[in-house]
Parts: sequence; C-alpha cells; structure tokens
Amino acid sequence: QSLAALRAEIESARRAGLIAQQLARLCDGRIRQTTESLDLVQMLRDCVLQRGREAQARGLEIRQVLRPTQVVADASLLHGMLQALLDWCLPRAWGRVEFALDVKPWPAQARMTCQFAQVPSDEAIDAGQPDAAGLDAMSWLLVHQTAVTMGLALTRNDKPGHTLVTVEFPRTVHEQFEGATAIEVDEDFALGPNSKP
Repeated sequence: QSLAALRAEIESARRAGLIAQQLARLCDGRIRQTTESLDLVQMLRDCVLQRGREAQARGLEIRQVLRPTQVVADASLLHGMLQALLDWCLPRAWGRVEFALDVKPWPAQARMTCQFAQVPSDEAIDAGQPDAAGLDAMSWLLVHQTAVTMGLALTRNDKPGHTLVTVEFPRTVHEQFEGATAIEVDEDFALGPNSKP
C-alpha cells in the first residue's frame, strides 16, 4: 500500500511537471499556429475513444450528442485542449460525462459543451458550493490557457454538484449557399491536409 501511494504521488508530480511545461510554452506567446479546417466531431470521438478504458475503470459513461461540425484551428492545439479537458473532468465526474456539439444560429459558431455531475443526483441538493480549489486544478489552467491561445471563448458554470463547460469556436465552417461552403478565416489561414476549400 505504501509503495502504491508513493507511485501515485510520483505520477502526480510528473503530471504536474508536464502541465507546467505546456503552460510555459502557451504563455510564452511564440507558438506558431498552422490552422486548417478540422472535423471537430471526429477529433472529439477519437479523444474519447483513447480514454475509454480510463473512463470505464472510473465507472463513467461518456455520452456524446454531436452535430457534424467543422472548425478552423490548429490541429495539435485543439487535440491537446480536448485531452486536457478529459484529464480535468474524468477524475471529477460522477456517473456520466456528456459532450454535445452544435452550431449557434447567430453568429454561426460551433459550440461544444461538456457537463458532468460531481456527486450522485440525490446528493446534489446538499452538495453545497463547488470546491473551487479542486476545480481550478492545473489541468483546468491548461484547458483555459490553450483556449486563450487559440482565440476560443471558454466559460465554466459551477453549481452545487454539477459543472458545465462551454467552448465556442469563432472560426467555424458553415453552409451559406446551396452547393457551396463558406469559411470564416483570417490572414494566417493555411490549407492543411484536412482542409476543404
């Protein structure tokens, strides 16, 4: 038991060191982003699939309600943010984590939500105020800083026993005309292997 506890502490310290390195890179401001059109549904599904065994070991169900969505973003940063979001929510969730993807009608922006209960539903009323210290962990700081670096709108709504995270993607591929796809871009848009001009 002592050895297992020591191993857990070492792993926690190693993880904290890795997150600190990632945060330092993001805060440095010198990350060069290569943006391209990305299938957000497929990327989220891949990340959830990679973490399926961990979720199962924690007794969690991951539910996904995903509308086909394409966004313009840096692939490695987006993948890193989704993994960091899973790193943060899986240890804090009880029973189920729900992901949803849709597109806001105006302005037409992709919106991803992640919500989970922190305690069983019958205990939520008596849960009291959320544990801000536990929710504002280093993994959350990584999610937040990655979103800032990518120019995404990130909000978190904590209620007793329940948390809802919303990420909005201002650069969303959307249909404007039948048979043609319009894309909101800026000067640093680069065509990548997954781009659909």
